Amino acid sequence: MMAATAIEAWDERWATPEGRADWLVPDPAVAALVPVLKARRTQHVLDLGCGIGRHALLFAEHGFAVQAIDGAPAGLDFVRRAAAARGLELSLREPMPTRFPSPTRVSTMCCRGTSSFTARWALSAAVSPKSGAS
Repeated sequence: MMAATAIEAWDERWATPEGRADWLVPDPAVAALVPVLKARRTQHVLDLGCGIGRHALLFAEHGFAVQAIDGAPAGLDFVRRAAAARGLELSLREPMPTRFPSPTRVSTMCCRGTSSFTARWALSAAVSPKSGAS
């Protein structure tokens, strides 16, 4: 049976090792941001549409305070277990919110692999031009 929604499809995918296999390693372009964000003294990162958390875990391993949001419970369960196994703390949220954390609390948003519509909507909801967030 075919999933009725994109969230259901991702949830089915994250529930299996085969479905997670191609999504375990952080994207090199995102990993390359770590030293840039450190140089900017960034402290908080929001991973919107975190899936199984490859980028949320990366940022947490480098000392950032991370909020990770996704609509797929199986993905968040995987992130929760992976973070616990590595001794990392993350703030995990489901489902996708209609309100986002204050820009004073989130200085960087990671939307890698999230639809461009969702990313544009989230950016406009989360970051005001006067906030100084990057």
